[in-house]
Amino acid sequence: MSIKENQLIETKIIDQNNNGEGIAKINGMVVFINETLKEDIVNIKITQIKKNFARGKVVTTIKNSSERTTPPCIYYSECGGCNLQHQDYIHQLKFKEKKIKNALEKIGELKNVNVNSILHGEDYNYRNKVSLKVNGQSIGFYKKISNDIVNVNECIISDKKINNIIRIIRKFINDYNCNNIKEIIIRTSNNNEILLSIHTDKFNLSKEIYNLLNNEINTLIIDNKLIFGNGYITESVLNLKFKVSHSSFFQVNKYMTETLFYTVLKQVENIKNMVVLDLYCGTGTLTLLFAKHAKKAIGIENHNNSIINAKENAKLNKINNVDFILGKVEDKIDSIINKRIDIIVLDPPRKGSDKKTLNAIVKINPLKIIYVSCDPVTLARDLNFLEYKGYKTVNIQPIDMFPNTMHVECVVLLEKK
Repeated sequence: MSIKENQLIETKIIDQNNNGEGIAKINGMVVFINETLKEDIVNIKITQIKKNFARGKVVTTIKNSSERTTPPCIYYSECGGCNLQHQDYIHQLKFKEKKIKNALEKIGELKNVNVNSILHGEDYNYRNKVSLKVNGQSIGFYKKISNDIVNVNECIISDKKINNIIRIIRKFINDYNCNNIKEIIIRTSNNNEILLSIHTDKFNLSKEIYNLLNNEINTLIIDNKLIFGNGYITESVLNLKFKVSHSSFFQVNKYMTETLFYTVLKQVENIKNMVVLDLYCGTGTLTLLFAKHAKKAIGIENHNNSIINAKENAKLNKINNVDFILGKVEDKIDSIINKRIDIIVLDPPRKGSDKKTLNAIVKINPLKIIYVSCDPVTLARDLNFLEYKGYKTVNIQPIDMFPNTMHVECVVLLEKK
């Protein structure tokens, strides 16, 4: 018997998919149900039917999973940010480890690869950056599968200093009936600095906002114009300092960033006479950390502000054995192919690397490759390619950089077979 849209059905959740949604099987059809967990028994309404799967929505809960916990965020049912707060943290970690292993086996076709236990830290107040949408009196994040805004007073996975700034901005908007702010970006550093970037549809913010914020933040930027401060915050990582501007990429988990970088560095030893190539290098954090120990390090990054920060960071830390190249990795890596490179580090965006870059990496023929990934699926795909081209996946270290969400970071070491 086939299922029908809007049909009400009682079902048991048997597993989770890669996005953290519960999976049920009804009359041979796989059904995905948001905010459900393995062993939940629920009454659902079928909301969508596709060729190979369907989607459902919980109407009532009959029995709760032993993995379930009460989400502490009052906006959880609407906000499209976190999607695993209803799952206790220990089982979140187990879900992520399983997600990685499934991707490696099913997509990467990798068997018997060593996947270490996931490293983790605090699961709340960890984010050092947020981007909030503003529409009139509403400040917050997009709703699930929507461009409507969830109006929030705080984000409990974000730094408490960020939440203080959210409340100040809200007071300003309410008190002065300001309706021209469209987006605010707040960054904090482990040195207790705060950077605020405001985007408007016209630059006419009154002086009251400066008076409200002047003693609360270090830098204010409005529509990419520096209003006060030096235009960046400074992060300290493994005894180096890094300037980070409002639009530059930097790891968002203030508790686990050092753990991530230390894990990458310890994948290789005795690199005093080696040359390291860092792809998608951002503000040059890993490039400079490797340069401290290597003969030379080279970083490639497409984002202009990040490269500016990277070069400033080299000067700030008095590191001279480093070069930074501005441009798309797939376009600039060809200029490196005939140079001596012993180790390649790559930390691509969520979509993974592209075939041109991966082919170039193989032509460069480094002794070791360290792949840092925030998506196990694209990671597994790229590892499959590199394995086919003569590299062996030696070690995988998961790190939970994004607690209460479906996302997970991995540091992978590959060596020539």
